[in-house]
Amino acid sequence: MNLTEYAEWVWQRHEPDPVYVGFYWDNLREACEGLASESGELLQCQRKMTYERTMIPPGEFLIEAADVLHYLALFCRQAGVGVDDLANINMSKLKARDLGRQADFEMMFRAWKPEVELLREYLDRVNRMTVLMCTEGDADEPMQWWWYDQKGKVKNDSEGTTERD
Repeated sequence: MNLTEYAEWVWQRHEPDPVYVGFYWDNLREACEGLASESGELLQCQRKMTYERTMIPPGEFLIEAADVLHYLALFCRQAGVGVDDLANINMSKLKARDLGRQADFEMMFRAWKPEVELLREYLDRVNRMTVLMCTEGDADEPMQWWWYDQKGKVKNDSEGTTERD
């Protein structure tokens, strides 16, 4: 079973309401609460080993980590993205950090509008822009920022509004 199949299996266990799929609906709450709760249980294993000097079997760590994966898969399915998409976002962010441009990457990526552009296309464009910034400017210099307004037009601090490509 791959992660996409696993996410679908998790999704079916939670009896999703197809009307409420997306980032801004209450069904996302269960996924976020589950992630926080299960991450806390994983951390509790480490805390018991560190502060209480209690031996925790490796299997207990794996059970709790698997529960974290369960709610991460639910989050991804609810949000309409794959676990592999999250991995790609994280890898891009870390590469941007290595280039001294993590803040730039994060600022650009936070502007993503799911209704305007597909995630993978947007991530590719942000990655290209991050690399371009490294060749055109110092990491300490502020860049001119652009973003999409609600009508899909690109706004830029210095140029005003232009039509989207």
